[in-house]
Amino acid sequence: MTQRWPCHHDIPGGASTSSTGAIVYFSAYFQQVQGRSPVAAGLAVCAIGVAYAIAAAWSGRLVGRFGERWPLLIGLAVGGLATLTLRRLSPATGIGAIWWNFALLGAGIGLCGTPMTTLALSAVDVSRAGMASAVLNAARQIGQVFGVAVLGALVYAHLPGGAGRPLDAAHRQLFVAGLHNALLLSGAVLIATALVISPPLIRSRAARPPQRLKEPAHGLTTDHGQSPRPGGGPGLLTYRTDHVHLPAARHRAYRPHLYRPAGSWPA
Repeated sequence: MTQRWPCHHDIPGGASTSSTGAIVYFSAYFQQVQGRSPVAAGLAVCAIGVAYAIAAAWSGRLVGRFGERWPLLIGLAVGGLATLTLRRLSPATGIGAIWWNFALLGAGIGLCGTPMTTLALSAVDVSRAGMASAVLNAARQIGQVFGVAVLGALVYAHLPGGAGRPLDAAHRQLFVAGLHNALLLSGAVLIATALVISPPLIRSRAARPPQRLKEPAHGLTTDHGQSPRPGGGPGLLTYRTDHVHLPAARHRAYRPHLYRPAGSWPA
């Protein structure tokens, strides 16, 4: 799997390290620094989850239309920049000033979900799809564990007594300073991940040779991907393009320029 999926196996860990760890300590910020209740703190950070859900729902459509490269790179970049801009937090910052940063962070991470999954599953044969899915989920979980641990060490580095109690004025400022350091690391990890994986993604797409079907299906032929095969139900064909299997009708709607009438190919 590593030969066909170079450098992409570190994406889930990097994204999970930054996003999950940051969310945990945003909640701690609202409770320990601003004195909010757990419910109020959860509502304050809910913009991250709502934006994540919306972006994740649209991510599959974007991958089907543009491939994995742009949704993944844009998601990492947006998430990284949103994290870095949250370093302007102060002990008195209200949710009205930062909710859109939370939304951008959630949307950026949400855009990465489907591209990561399709990259992992398309890197192996069908017989090893379960193994690839397990590796992906394990990388996400490991990233979440390290994110909470490493970012927590930065947030509470200068606080005596650690987490779990309200803070006085002096300790609030120390918490915010530690949170700034954690956000700097999180944003840097997301942007660095985008920079590291962008050359392999671009090279792999540029090196993908154009192919066409030798036998047209239903009067159509395509110069992208592999031969059509049954899938999705009786009478449907799926075309494998950019690691995403789409029914023939949807694939044609997404990429009409790939289809030509049968017999129109040059000899």
